[in-house]
Amino acid sequence: MGLRANLSFLARLAFARLTRRRVPLIAQFSVTNRCTARCTYCYARYYAREHPELPTADALRVIDELARAGARRISLVGGEPLVRADIGDLVRRVKERGAECALTTNGDLVERKLDACRQLDLLSVSLDGAREGHDANRGQGSFDRALHAIRVARAEGIPVQTSTVVTRATLDDLDFLVATARELGFCLSFIPLINQTQPDGKQPIADLMATAEEYRRYFADVVARKRAGAPILFAAKLYEYVRQWPDFSTDKFLGDARPAFRHFPCNAGRYSVLVDANGDVYPCPQLVDVLPVKNLFEVGFQEAWRHIQDHRCHTCFSPCSNNMNLLLSLDLGVMWDLFRSYAGRGFGRPRLRRK
Repeated sequence: MGLRANLSFLARLAFARLTRRRVPLIAQFSVTNRCTARCTYCYARYYAREHPELPTADALRVIDELARAGARRISLVGGEPLVRADIGDLVRRVKERGAECALTTNGDLVERKLDACRQLDLLSVSLDGAREGHDANRGQGSFDRALHAIRVARAEGIPVQTSTVVTRATLDDLDFLVATARELGFCLSFIPLINQTQPDGKQPIADLMATAEEYRRYFADVVARKRAGAPILFAAKLYEYVRQWPDFSTDKFLGDARPAFRHFPCNAGRYSVLVDANGDVYPCPQLVDVLPVKNLFEVGFQEAWRHIQDHRCHTCFSPCSNNMNLLLSLDLGVMWDLFRSYAGRGFGRPRLRRK
């Protein structure tokens, strides 16, 4: 999809805001809790959750419900979405319903599932840094598999972006990531490690956390590279927001814990939504297993959607979520960065600016 699709999306958003209608224009669907990896920092521990995934008929129903409710961009996430034998059918259904389709993967199965990946508007691959740091975060050999997946996808003409979780193990890898993105033709995005306390009260990933000073330096470098024309997604001010985050031991402000600084508005649950692997409906990934929610198979999508619209999460540090929040607020700077980065070719086909 190109300029027309982007303009159509913005027109729908403007109309929804003007008429004060809440429409889930951007949706994520967690199609499985199964995963081929055991990342050291996976606080969600998807592989240990009940309800590994919905059967095909129910998964197709979720996509239909999202499209019927107005979703124009649907991302298939997990777990590892490509473990599903029917993943091609799910991607195809998203496209048949007139929505753009993205998929987030660790890269392990991209080559085996190329038929499904070729249908995508965007493939998002997790790439934390160079081999040593990436493997420290995600397991031995995971770097080689992720980089191979990116090479295979780019050779097939599949649009690629990467998602980098910044940990102590990857603080020195920004140069490598920018150079690799330029070489292979993909865009980068970054997020600090989410140090979410487990139900048992422990924080098992505390040794992977960088210090506040280290995070501030890293994201200052990201901002500088972005402004110098590196292939980095999202407006510079979103990474500035991370750099000025007051306490990296938490990623969000919930309930009575209101931020004491000027913060970006949250539009999750108002113009965006996440459906979990069992059909539970959440505002966004950061709130999975945090908020009490309803299940679309028990009460219907519209009731489950209404239930989350007035949640009390004020803001978070996720650049991806805040890019969406500001886009859905019709922020001119974010809209301009979107069009400049993607050159009017649809959200999955960025034109990279090279040296």
